[in-house]
Amino acid sequence: MIRIAVCDDDMKTCNLLEEYIAKICDDMDVKLELHIYDNSTELCECVQKGQKYEVLFLDIEMPNRNGIEVGSYLRKNCGDDSIQIVYISGSESYAMKLFETHPVNFLIKPLAYEAVEETLKNSLELMNTMAQKFVYRKKQDVYFVDYRDIMYFKSNNRKVQIVIPDQTLDFYGKLEEIYQTLPESRFLYIHKSFIVNIAFIKTFEYSSLSLLNGEVLPISQSRRKAIRIAQESFTLGGNK
Repeated sequence: MIRIAVCDDDMKTCNLLEEYIAKICDDMDVKLELHIYDNSTELCECVQKGQKYEVLFLDIEMPNRNGIEVGSYLRKNCGDDSIQIVYISGSESYAMKLFETHPVNFLIKPLAYEAVEETLKNSLELMNTMAQKFVYRKKQDVYFVDYRDIMYFKSNNRKVQIVIPDQTLDFYGKLEEIYQTLPESRFLYIHKSFIVNIAFIKTFEYSSLSLLNGEVLPISQSRRKAIRIAQESFTLGGNK
């Protein structure tokens, strides 16, 4: 399933994109959930309420908030670093203003089917790559870390540390929110201050576990039952 949104105050463009996207996804045998917005305010409100999209085709020239302002709002105010923004416009003059919102493409109207098709295919490839990475932000910069390199996350007040072999990265965040973004098959939430990558676990004890590097991390009493159940769903030797 891929969730795509189109936001453009020109319904002819919306209808054209709807037709293109439906055909492309059908040809690629990809299930599609498509939402059309004819104004930027409605889009921003829906995203603010928790609506998620993988790809957004976003017109630049719109009343109220223009596309560049919407892109900035999604990145900075909503904290959505994963949505792939494809800007669309009848003018090339905006190109240099778009970089700070990290778009995946910039398409010029009238939209050509081949350009939309190539963009969607590239987006799907990027989604597959991103599915293997943890994404975090420091100020205006976005960073990516392969899941396979992360030993564990550690919470220290408002700061979260990502511990990888020979290095520790840090950023501001909440461990509970981070855990919701992680693949459950790879990570265990063992303590209010620790999320551990299963691949780095060597042995379990009743109240702690040992990592391959010899570190010992606590398992909180409230999570011991859940951890024991999780142990039964995988074989450690098969995850290392």
